[in-house]
Amino acid sequence: MVACEFLRGVGAEQSVKASVVWPFLFATVITVGEMCFSPLRNSFVSKYASKKYVSLLMGVIAVSTFCANKLSPFVQAFIEKFDVFPVFVGIFALMLVFAALIWLVNGKLNSLVEGKE
Repeated sequence: MVACEFLRGVGAEQSVKASVVWPFLFATVITVGEMCFSPLRNSFVSKYASKKYVSLLMGVIAVSTFCANKLSPFVQAFIEKFDVFPVFVGIFALMLVFAALIWLVNGKLNSLVEGKE
């Protein structure tokens, strides 16, 4: 979506519209990512969680997805108060920060999964 804003022109007037292909491409990437991640997430939980907590954790996954979907209109209403470009750059920056955090603790996470302390 950042590329879409760059192609449209950063800070361009509202009359300058982007191609309708961008939202479809964005939705396709998000959908394919969810279809790839969901089975991995469920497999990871069922493999590494203790047997008495597997169903609880699966329920937590379902409830968190439900809550995220219910909160999305409120988040959208909040985001619409800002310009498009800063929002998408902010989301991208936030994703980079979380990716860096995961990369930093990757060794500890791997040791926890492998059972080494």
